[in-house]
Amino acid sequence: MRSSLLPGSGSSDAESGSLPPSFSLSEPVLPLVPGVFFRQSIEGEFEGFSSGVEELTGRSASGWMEEEVSFWDSVHEGDLQDLREHWNRCRETTEVLSTRFRLRRPDSGGVVWISERRRHVTGRSQPSHFEGHWIDVTAEAMAGERLSSAAWQGALASLTPGVAHDLNNHFASILALSDNFVRKNTADNPFYEGARTIRDSVQQAARMLQRLVGLHMARSGEARYHDLNELTREVVELLRHAVSRRISFQLELCPGSMPIYGDAVEFRRVLVGLLRNAVDAIPLPASGTVTFRTSPEAALPREARPVLPGRVAPLVCLSVSDSGPGVPPSEQGRLFT
Repeated sequence: MRSSLLPGSGSSDAESGSLPPSFSLSEPVLPLVPGVFFRQSIEGEFEGFSSGVEELTGRSASGWMEEEVSFWDSVHEGDLQDLREHWNRCRETTEVLSTRFRLRRPDSGGVVWISERRRHVTGRSQPSHFEGHWIDVTAEAMAGERLSSAAWQGALASLTPGVAHDLNNHFASILALSDNFVRKNTADNPFYEGARTIRDSVQQAARMLQRLVGLHMARSGEARYHDLNELTREVVELLRHAVSRRISFQLELCPGSMPIYGDAVEFRRVLVGLLRNAVDAIPLPASGTVTFRTSPEAALPREARPVLPGRVAPLVCLSVSDSGPGVPPSEQGRLFT
């Protein structure tokens, strides 16, 4: 038996690859092919799977066939309409059609990207049904999303200096007028407090804008001594205004200074990335807390010793934790693959 079961292109058009003709789910060759084969009635009831379906979807073959949870309840809501249209097209042809969709795993709540090939099988010897193949393309899909996001962020970043310059001009005008009013009037003027609030708010916004532009324009490559507490406080105070108010921040900084030698620009970028990951880990619409903690350490953590051999005390540590559900043990092995 030969089969070119490659990941689908994301479209629902017929492709050159094909499914094995009239395959049996018990054939010994099927486990050698990546992914999972399945048979399904035209009405949508699963009738059988090859091995590996629980590893792929988080639900056993019997769970799918006994409909413990509807298949459509497991499909990501953003893909429901496209997948239903794909199924309808499959009913109208016997060619192999492909698509991609996201499926929620019941064991972890995570999402797996699945590339599907499906064909409508008709004939006198057996009832009309679907035969198909699923394969996990999560890593590929996530890499594509990251590349697309990075390109868009790069395009927006090129506009940042010009936009910041125009905003600063507007801030300067508002600040000059409000400050002039405050200096020329006394507190008993009914507009005094309002003008002072405007002045102070504009000053704060201008400082925040300058920090954002500085973060954007900074170039890495210069290593020198910094205070870990000050770097952490600076980044957190800046991003506190850029993150949804459902997220609160908690700083637990060790008393005193904690000198480190390194590139402050790279440090800020790493910390921003950690914060974004922590915020993403707190599911909507729940509120949550991200905690930043600094501490002195007598020795390297065991897991860091192979990466940073030969480092000796004094050592300092910055940890970032969030109140999200965490990564299930079944998924932890895939974090850095």
